[in-house]
Amino acid sequence: MGRKKIVIAGAVTNDWLTFPQPNGHDLDSEPWRDRDTSIVVRRGGVGLLTALLSCEPSDHRHEVFGVRSEQLENRKSAEFVHSILDMVPVDNEQDEPSVFKVERLRRIRNQTSYWHWPQVRLQKIEDPALLLVVDSSNGFKEIAAGLDVIRHVRPGYLLYKTARPLGTGLLWDEVRQGPWNEEGVRDLDRLVVVVNADDLRAEGIELSRHLSWEKAAEDFVRQIGANGRLDSLITCANLIVRFGCDGVIHHRGLDGTPPKLYFDPMRAEGEFIKSHLGYMIGLTTAFTAGLATGLVDGKKGCIEMGIRLGFAAARRLAKTGFRINPADGAPDYPLEDIVRDLEPDPRLASVEIPSAEITTGLSWSILEDTMGDPAEIARHIVQIGPSAALGRVPTAHFGRLMTADRQEIESFRSIINLLNEYLAGPQTRPLCIGVFGPHGSGKAFAAVQVAESAAEGRAVGKLEYNVSQFATLDDLASAFQQIRDHTLSGSLPLVFFDTFDAAFRINLGWLRHFLVPMQSGRFSQRGQTHALGPAVFFFISSSFPTFTRFAEPIDFPNGHAERAAFYAAKGPDFISCLRGYVDVLGPDCADPRTDRMYPIRRALLLRALLERRAPSLRVGERLTIDDAVLNGLLMVPNYRHGARSLEMVLAMSTISGKKEFERAALPSEAQLNLHVDGKAFMDLVRYPRLPAALRETIAKNLNSIYRLQRRKLARTEEDRQTLDRDPLMAEWDDLDEEIRESTRNQADDIPHKLRMVNCYMSREVKGRLPVNAFTESELDVLAEREHERWNAERLQKQWRSPPREGKDRLKPYLIPWRDLEQQWKDVDRATVECVPRILPRVGYHIYRLGTGGG
Repeated sequence: MGRKKIVIAGAVTNDWLTFPQPNGHDLDSEPWRDRDTSIVVRRGGVGLLTALLSCEPSDHRHEVFGVRSEQLENRKSAEFVHSILDMVPVDNEQDEPSVFKVERLRRIRNQTSYWHWPQVRLQKIEDPALLLVVDSSNGFKEIAAGLDVIRHVRPGYLLYKTARPLGTGLLWDEVRQGPWNEEGVRDLDRLVVVVNADDLRAEGIELSRHLSWEKAAEDFVRQIGANGRLDSLITCANLIVRFGCDGVIHHRGLDGTPPKLYFDPMRAEGEFIKSHLGYMIGLTTAFTAGLATGLVDGKKGCIEMGIRLGFAAARRLAKTGFRINPADGAPDYPLEDIVRDLEPDPRLASVEIPSAEITTGLSWSILEDTMGDPAEIARHIVQIGPSAALGRVPTAHFGRLMTADRQEIESFRSIINLLNEYLAGPQTRPLCIGVFGPHGSGKAFAAVQVAESAAEGRAVGKLEYNVSQFATLDDLASAFQQIRDHTLSGSLPLVFFDTFDAAFRINLGWLRHFLVPMQSGRFSQRGQTHALGPAVFFFISSSFPTFTRFAEPIDFPNGHAERAAFYAAKGPDFISCLRGYVDVLGPDCADPRTDRMYPIRRALLLRALLERRAPSLRVGERLTIDDAVLNGLLMVPNYRHGARSLEMVLAMSTISGKKEFERAALPSEAQLNLHVDGKAFMDLVRYPRLPAALRETIAKNLNSIYRLQRRKLARTEEDRQTLDRDPLMAEWDDLDEEIRESTRNQADDIPHKLRMVNCYMSREVKGRLPVNAFTESELDVLAEREHERWNAERLQKQWRSPPREGKDRLKPYLIPWRDLEQQWKDVDRATVECVPRILPRVGYHIYRLGTGGG
């Protein structure tokens, strides 16, 4: 089979790179910072794509028909320059640097763009797998030639790299109809279009930036049709939208298939570039080269493979930067480093976007959609660590703070965005941010971690004040003077005013005294006015769980006492000076109706506390903790003092130096009452239960299976008559209550059994395949567990082993599993084998942990 062919045509961009002149052999020359500047021309567009796709190994499966260097020799003049890039060495200490990054980009407006195509007869290129067309933001002076290429080539796919303005022009009008096939028919399904999210934003599409992947996807679904001029773009078969080097949306506008999101779970848009060399030119071109490499295969799934390869190629370029080309001693694209041995990036997760539900107003969570029950995920986080448990869902790290809760992620990143914008230019007054949350939710810790994360790399001074301890206005003025001293020393003050909402003469009495510094950046002390300069003020509430609750009196009717008091304290004026706020949710349930993520927030905190308090529990990445203890720690309704109470429960437990966190290590119920409802906690440890209605229904089903299996054992009429007299064989409503409760306990044990085989039960999770049957080895494990559970329950109630039966509570199968007759093993086996069939009857399914999200 011959090598597959790629035809490349379209715009070539010339980029002038300025860089410090090399030393050569002059050993006495000045360091690079003081040297003269050199300029080199580097190709972009079609020229760069041709070079990238041509430098694959010779045994690669495709052959490239692009633009040769000699075709471009007469187009190096200033007339064809599209941008000027000032390059600086990555390592400032090297006299002869080899890696460069972009310090400044200057685009040249209204430059000429010419159409370039392979200098061969297009009809001679038989069965090309791909036609790659590169558009120009300046349009083309020779567009007729471009249209002719599209009309004469018969590719498997037509890949189009867009340029602004989007969705207009003669070239787009030709491209959007799809490639011509061998039968002379336009094939709309074979059109793939690459566009940057920033270009969509520039065209008026409101796409959030650097908040959460769910928010970006929701904005895309809800806003993509808002610009009627882009309708031909939105309805094309395959629209590939790049969100920097961190995410991609594949929108299929022709058949209405839900779009698909590809994303880095640990980063938001823009974070990969920021964490490496900063802004880099050519990333979309590198992505397009990788996408083309996948498309040439032409088989089912080639677009997805192309997206993954494009993602990997763009990241390689962003990470590598420009390297010195030995041929001319100047910075150049590291072509081979970008495409050599290109493989999909394993960090790239994917999920189908529920567009139909989003258009109805649904707030989407990737974590819930891909992994199911938050309580089971929480157990996994504590036991095997957050990296393994949450590796395929979005998470965010801010210093030592980690969260997987979408609401928290978006709140914290909103503050990061505010801080980044504030730090980007000169400022004369402080940036003011409110921080709210329940008592003990970790507000101060979260504020510090987010602030330090945003200010990383800058000289900062951290100042913390407890406003409730201020006795006079002089105390506040002294605090402002300390802030000013830090500013004058050249550091950025990060200031945390804890309990800013404390009373001072009146309720919320300190608010009015913050107003002038917040509004003007100035304060008075002993009759003199001073400038504060740039600073970041975090106002941390001690009384309000949310900003909405703090601002609530504004909406009260006139004459309402609380409204009047709020206005008297200058509450509305204080709010007007805030540039943002964050609600810190903490480890407890914020709202029983909507907050399903609290076990995960609690698990992340618990894991961190256990690693610090009892490192001996850790074996590799796994923490050894009894299931029942974990159930109590994660599922107790609330901790009296939030995170501090959780920390105190661990401090009261005897786990120092221990290899396992056992039940016996817990403090007494009376001691637990200091920080939790001790009885509720210990009930969760001793008797973990399903919801009442659910356990009752499952228990009835389990009882039916048990009776059916027992009847299979009755081989003679005498056996059947004996069985009919057995009280265990009565109908559910006629069973002794002790037996019914035993069966309910069996239902309660299902989640524990499922965890033994790396599974969990949950309401239906879209896009995931449920477990319809256990493997033979899993059935052996589960059946033995059921027998052990049954034995333990009976022994606690003073049942004993043979030789006698009957009312003296003796049973022939109250013996170890290994000694049990096979027929009784089959009974236990039947009662666990049926679980995947029983649960769907009550709206639940079984899923394997850690297999969602692509």
